[in-house]
Amino acid sequence: VRSHDCPPELLHKVPVKISKKAKAIKQTNIHTHEETIYKSLTELTIKTGISEKTMSKIIEENQIVNECKWQYVS
Repeated sequence: VRSHDCPPELLHKVPVKISKKAKAIKQTNIHTHEETIYKSLTELTIKTGISEKTMSKIIEENQIVNECKWQYVS
C-alpha cells in the first residue's frame, strides 16, 4: 500500500525517524495561505506520496504543485 493511499488518521501514527541534519519544509497553500511544516523530506514523502528527488527539484525551482508552494525552513 502506498503511503498516500492510507487514511490520514493512520499517517499521523506512522513513526518517522528524523535526522539531526534534516531540514524542515514548509508547505503554503497559495489560495488560503494555510501553512504546514514537515520535519524532514522523508516525512513529507510519506505524507504526500511525492518522491524525495521530485520534491527536492520542486523546492529548488520554486515550483507550485498541488496549489502549494514549498520551501525549506531556515
